[in-house]
Amino acid sequence: EGLAEAEWELVGEIIPTGRITVPMSGGRALLTSTSGPCLSNPEEFCESRIVYLYEPATGLRRVADAPVPLDRHFGAALDDDRVLVGGGGPWGPDGNLRISDRCFIYDAKCDSWSEAARLPKGTFEIYTNIAATLKNGHVIVTGGSTEEDVISLEDLIILASRNVFIFDPRGETFNPEDGTTLPGHWEEREKMPATHTFATHVPAFFYKGGFPLPEDKRGIEVGRATHQTVVLTNVQV
Repeated sequence: EGLAEAEWELVGEIIPTGRITVPMSGGRALLTSTSGPCLSNPEEFCESRIVYLYEPATGLRRVADAPVPLDRHFGAALDDDRVLVGGGGPWGPDGNLRISDRCFIYDAKCDSWSEAARLPKGTFEIYTNIAATLKNGHVIVTGGSTEEDVISLEDLIILASRNVFIFDPRGETFNPEDGTTLPGHWEEREKMPATHTFATHVPAFFYKGGFPLPEDKRGIEVGRATHQTVVLTNVQV
């Protein structure tokens, strides 16, 4: 009822691709694009690193590109005008499995990206891959899918995970690749009692041909989503 008089306003135009939008303080939002089929030729795969920032006073503008192509990733706001972006997959340009555990932090004050601590497991969004900022500034990431959830990439039979990860932006993590430290620290927590997907009345997998599965795939045990509601309370961080 409070939105009865609300009106839409065009604030800018962007390249029409899938996006992860991260709300920020002051009514701002960071829009990160996702890779996928090319607009000119859907049979080809186009990687994207394009990022936009919306500010109420100035509108929409393109900002520094992400350090790596983004696809089915997650994002969450940190304090001090920063945004955490991470994960992604499951495809590479060659169509083979490629799930990312890399994370990056965008700093709106200086329009720059820096690498952050890597996830305990690479995760991507076929189902909801939720990242949320907690009151103490930590970020909780739940759901999504990991490599162990991919039954068949060719047929897109992928399970939803019950993983829970917590990111502490004040911590540091040793990087064995170059002996440096990366900002932030991840911890893997107790798994959720049930998965959450984009719908709870369908089987807990995604299949490019639609439902039901073809006859030659019905023997695969994939489990089914439930009608349970899972509420995370008292998360100890």
